[in-house]
Amino acid sequence: MKNKIILILIAILYGCNVEAEYSNYTESNHGAELRLAQWNIGHFSFGNLSNSTIDEINFYNHYQQYKDMLNMIDADVLAVCEYSEIFGKNETGEQYSREVLFNEYPYIYEGHQSNYACNALFSRIEINNVRSNNFFSLNTNYYYITADLNISDKNVKLVSTHLAFNKDDDQYALLQIEELLYLFGNEEYVIMMGDWNVKDVDIFNLFVNAGYQLANHGEFGDFVTFSPKKNVRNRVLDNIMTKGLTISNVSVISKDLSDHYPLITTFKIDERTDGVSEQKSSSLNSNKSLNVSIDGKQYRNYHPQHGVFVNGNRKNIVK
Repeated sequence: MKNKIILILIAILYGCNVEAEYSNYTESNHGAELRLAQWNIGHFSFGNLSNSTIDEINFYNHYQQYKDMLNMIDADVLAVCEYSEIFGKNETGEQYSREVLFNEYPYIYEGHQSNYACNALFSRIEINNVRSNNFFSLNTNYYYITADLNISDKNVKLVSTHLAFNKDDDQYALLQIEELLYLFGNEEYVIMMGDWNVKDVDIFNLFVNAGYQLANHGEFGDFVTFSPKKNVRNRVLDNIMTKGLTISNVSVISKDLSDHYPLITTFKIDERTDGVSEQKSSSLNSNKSLNVSIDGKQYRNYHPQHGVFVNGNRKNIVK
């Protein structure tokens, strides 16, 4: 699947009033709260298959269920993990997900698929400079998407990801999280969202130390986003973090269309003076590496001088 940005001609398909009808944000309404959502959609197979498609017999039933869910989510910006370009087949042939499920969104970006890893962005407000990025800290098929949003005349960096994981501990997650915190440490306004695949939920505190507000496992409490139908150590897997923006509401839709539940937030730009926040990533902007203890095991993370970004060369530092 090639990376693509599909810009739908709103005026032709929906008429001139689409933004007013669908979106909570308009150019004449700066400062209004936006609705953001993160959903690991499980390749339309409850996360059991990476190449599944809905067959013709079940197509319209499944189509209606997913459309109903998307209407309930009602997000201005929706990040999807374990996305599939093809939704299913009906009597006319294969049907593309972007055309049958996400067709109300004027801005769509589909990342490439490699096994289970496939990320996509859907937005009612304009997204710019969209691209997929490999992690330097791990040689893996998992990746993250970056994009720029203009909200209330502020440039907001959007990051959407699905982290690679290993079975025994959170070493992989730590490496990827610290890389993201370093890369966007100097950005004033940041949204990070994804399926973080952490076994120890307290790893999310790394974001708090770096100046982020948590939608999940923060002041709003813990929201189960992984289905109880599967046996895992931690069910608080999906999260949305913001820096320079205030989260005002968090909810989850506990409906089993995937092995993950959609996590939904509303937020607005902080009312404060301009200028980059002085609170940076706690480990990667210091001269020392981060030492983390999980279940008695010690994990030594990296900082830029440890080789990951030296001379711009990619290096796998997992031992």
